Amino acid sequence: MKTELRDFCVDYSAFASPLLRTLDESLSRMADAGRAEMLGDARPKLADVQHRLKILVDKLEAQQAYLIIFGPLKSGKSTLMNAISGSYVSEVSSLPAYPCLVYVRDGEQQAFSTTSYGGQCLEIGGREELEQLVDTKHGELAEELKKAEEAGRAFDPATDYPDALRRIDISLPAADLAKSGVVLVDTPGLYTRMKFGYDLMTRDFRDAAACAVFVVKTENLFLEQVFAEFNKLLDIFSRVFLVVNIDGNKKDLAPDGSLRPSVESESPQRVVEAFESLSMEAPLRKAFDEGRLNIYPIDLLSAASGRLGPDQESAEGGASTFDDFLSDLSDYLNSSDYLYEFRRDSINQGNILAGELKDAVTGEAIEQLRATCEADRQKREELLKRQEAVRCIADLDWNAVFSATRRMTVSEISTMVGDAVVQLRSGLSKVLDEWFKSENSLSSLGEKGFAATIESEAQRLGEQARRIMRRYLGGAFAGAELESGAREALRLLEIDLAGISGDSVQQMGSDETFIIKKFELDPATVPVRRRFFDYLLFRSPAKIRRRLFGDRGSRTIPVSHKERRLGDEAREFLIVQVQGFVKNSLADAMEKEAELLADRHTETLRDSVLSKLKTDEITLTDELEKLETEIAELEHLLSLTDGMAAAVEDFDGRLSAMQTALEGPANRGAGSLEVTEADSEIANDPAGDNNLDTGATETGTSDSEKTDNDTEEGRG
Repeated sequence: MKTELRDFCVDYSAFASPLLRTLDESLSRMADAGRAEMLGDARPKLADVQHRLKILVDKLEAQQAYLIIFGPLKSGKSTLMNAISGSYVSEVSSLPAYPCLVYVRDGEQQAFSTTSYGGQCLEIGGREELEQLVDTKHGELAEELKKAEEAGRAFDPATDYPDALRRIDISLPAADLAKSGVVLVDTPGLYTRMKFGYDLMTRDFRDAAACAVFVVKTENLFLEQVFAEFNKLLDIFSRVFLVVNIDGNKKDLAPDGSLRPSVESESPQRVVEAFESLSMEAPLRKAFDEGRLNIYPIDLLSAASGRLGPDQESAEGGASTFDDFLSDLSDYLNSSDYLYEFRRDSINQGNILAGELKDAVTGEAIEQLRATCEADRQKREELLKRQEAVRCIADLDWNAVFSATRRMTVSEISTMVGDAVVQLRSGLSKVLDEWFKSENSLSSLGEKGFAATIESEAQRLGEQARRIMRRYLGGAFAGAELESGAREALRLLEIDLAGISGDSVQQMGSDETFIIKKFELDPATVPVRRRFFDYLLFRSPAKIRRRLFGDRGSRTIPVSHKERRLGDEAREFLIVQVQGFVKNSLADAMEKEAELLADRHTETLRDSVLSKLKTDEITLTDELEKLETEIAELEHLLSLTDGMAAAVEDFDGRLSAMQTALEGPANRGAGSLEVTEADSEIANDPAGDNNLDTGATETGTSDSEKTDNDTEEGRG
């Protein structure tokens, strides 16, 4: 059977230990990771699984049997531990009453360590340092409990105070523990739980430890509240050993006033019989009848003294019953029942832990983490697109994107001006005809006739030109001819070119007049007619002009003089002069003003857009840096949880294969493990190495019997 147990443990450890290492490494990296708070309740759940998986792996690797010791405060648990281990476990009894489990195992030398609910392990230098730490933690825990009570919520150390101690490990030289492979687990007294129920305190050993020892003094044996807690143990452990701690020196008062041995010290079995017949409730009775509950009245103080004393044979008072207890315990640990329960419990615990680990790494918190990471990735893609859009718009050749619009604008204005010049000719001719019919001066013709007409037409044409420009520059992209990529970039950046140009396009040039040169007539260039007397008197054309037009053309000219001196030659000259001025100066002024307004429009858009791009680029860079950091942190956390998910899938598959292999054909459908008859025969041989030393010598066993036993053992 030992070979089968060893093979089972080796096979199981081969895939349980890697899962624990993955869990240890992942939790360690989670503790140092950014955004770890987003894991929510997954971290305490993982830490809880880690702790219980470590118990399972330790049990498998060392093939250890955990012996859980319960009992009220001062019931004799520490004394029992001294007696079982054959060593003085003073470190246990000296610890302050703290609600955590204390593991005691054999070791080459004394060593102490603690594990918190957060999964942090701490090596302790010595017993005094351990006592000081526990005392400090005791006060901190009390404060956290008080806060929870004041807030009206149930206290959960995994989330409310992860620094709370979950377990204390003590190693010390104990030959009997080394020989048996038993690890003693001490629990806090029933009345010092500080609101931790035994459902939490014993959670570590559900489907992990097959048996427990409950220690109670005789005066508490008949207290109902003690066994209210005890009944819970029957639902957790396959076998419970009830040790009634007898006081072998207890005295009662006799009628004559003398002291005589009490019933407890003289006949402890009668106390047990009274308990069995009068106080044993239905759950205890059922367990007792099924053989799952064994009761032993033991003087633990005498038994421990006998085990630890130099002359063990001299110790009396409970030694025989204690030997029976150790023998029954050893027989159980070497029985087929224990092998069956060890394998069943180990596999059940693995299934439970795998399920909880799967829930932890695929639960709501992880799904929210994954959703947040995916949302961040999408946001990063959007920001990268916006960043590319910034580069796209920043690289635009603004003159180029408006060149087509400007060409079309100038072309239409030029056409408009050309048409206007043709139409203006008749108006200017009319002005000239009216001037010839009046006595107005030549300067009046230039300033009030031609210039006024030209200015009026210029104003009309200017307003027409502005309407043309507003039409071309007031579209969705304010006149810019953009490719689809640039238009999409503007959309991504939420840049509205039409909105930026805004009122400036609608009011374009409305408060300005197109600037044109003032039309002026030079009297010295106007042709005049020379008559007979002019030639006779040698009057030159210049002298005739001065006499006709006066200084700078300001002299009024009678109608008769205009007809006689100017005539058709002057008329044709004047109309050609004014039409040439209109054709050249007016068109040139219009074109230049249109160019100026277009340049102003382009510059306004370019400066506004580039200013916004500069701000956007700074903002985008900052957001991307923060987002990249957050995504890296979230992806790191997800890689850890995904790694654990993959590891637990592998663990679960191999565990299922092991369970299928261990199930007998008859029980395969029921999902339970089958213990073979051969296992039972070998397991019931009490000569295995897992016997706890009872201090008795083996007698009456022949060499042949020993050989048979060895042979039978070898077959196991």
